[in-house]
Order: sequence, then structure tokens, then C-alpha cells
Amino acid sequence: MFFCFCTLLFSSCEINKMSPGEWNPIELSQSEITFDAKGGSCTVECKNYPGWWINGIQITGTDIYYYSDPGENYTYLTATGNGISVKIGPEKNAVIITVTPSSEQNDWTVLMEAGDAFTSIRVRQNLPS
Repeated sequence: MFFCFCTLLFSSCEINKMSPGEWNPIELSQSEITFDAKGGSCTVECKNYPGWWINGIQITGTDIYYYSDPGENYTYLTATGNGISVKIGPEKNAVIITVTPSSEQNDWTVLMEAGDAFTSIRVRQNLPS
């Protein structure tokens, strides 16, 4: 019995090498999206976590911030700002980013989180590369 307990204890330590609170960086299918004046939609996937949520949208380089909607169960699945909306897709590890048609130059940062790991997706419209 003692041998079984020790084997289980040491094997579980090998499997979980991350310390409490230590999360691997979020891996994205793409970290920057560019739209023209027509706008459109694009899906970005989180490659190493099964799900994530939206913290908000910031107009890049400003203090203007659009908080995500907590929803009924505090799941933070959507956020909307001037000219942009984001929502978690049917696949919980994907976010769908939609930009409205505009001739203006726009630059947003979509802020995402999975556990204690954070990342951002840059969304640009009508801006030089």
C-alpha cells in the first residue's frame, strides 16, 4: 500500500511540472490582423489552451477601453467597441473578430486571457503595414 502511494505521488509530480500559478504563454494562430475599408471577420485560435475569454478591446495607444460583457455566468464571451466586435466562437479556443466597413484608420488591441496567461491580438484597418 505504501509503495502504491509513493508511486502515485512521484508520478503525479512528474506529470505536473508547472508550479501553482505558472501558466505557459498563450500560442496564437496569428497575432495581428489587417482589414481594408470593407472590414470583415477573421478567426484567431488559441493553440495550447482548450478555452479562453475576452478581457476587452483597447484603442491602441490611447486610454479608450471597451470592457467585455460578463454575460449571465461571468463567462466574458463578447466585447464591442466603436467599429469592432469580438466573440468567442463555437470552438471555445477561437475568437471571431469583426470590423465594420470604414474609410477611417483604426487600430485596436483585443485583450485575451486563459487562466493566468494573457495575450493580445492587434487589429488594424486602413493602416500602412
